[in-house]
Amino acid sequence: MGRLKTLLLPLLTAAAAAAHAGVYCSGYTAQLSVATPVPADIVGRPGGVAVWIMSPYEQYGAYLSQDGRWIYDRTPQYGDYRPALSMPASVAVSACVPDFARIDEYGEVGCAQATYGTAGWHVLIAPGGLTAQAEARVDSTQQRMADINASLVAQGRQPRPFDRQRWIEAEVLKNGRNNARAVLTVPAIDCSPPDTGGGD
Repeated sequence: MGRLKTLLLPLLTAAAAAAHAGVYCSGYTAQLSVATPVPADIVGRPGGVAVWIMSPYEQYGAYLSQDGRWIYDRTPQYGDYRPALSMPASVAVSACVPDFARIDEYGEVGCAQATYGTAGWHVLIAPGGLTAQAEARVDSTQQRMADINASLVAQGRQPRPFDRQRWIEAEVLKNGRNNARAVLTVPAIDCSPPDTGGGD
């Protein structure tokens, strides 16, 4: 199916102070733009942002991959979060509206000219970060493992590996799921010819 047309790559920004969202026409492509504040406890902390779209009863959906493609039928995992070494005060994302009648063999969803098929669907943003409390939990777990390994080595046994990054990723993913919020209900617009659009 190829790359998404007229895609505005997702951006991390500290500009917006409150959630705002809308859908509009970019030529003959329906485009969405969403933004939301980031919880104060993860601002300035390492983390990432995930974006996805869900049908009203959550039977169907797609997430926005790191390289800007809509991928059908699963919620994002940690590897699908756009990483940030320091989370900003707010996040904003722009992308085309996906057209679920255009799904290729790899699950990539194409861009929509009209949003009648996704009108009423919800776009969600999940900013996740490593809170100070979560980092303390990881530190505590790492110390416990170090103590266990010291005992194992003293007994002539093999120490157990500790993957700190994996524990951090799990904390960021959990935090992101807790922070997930719907920021846009997709309106019905037709970009062939272009319409004025709308949104929440």
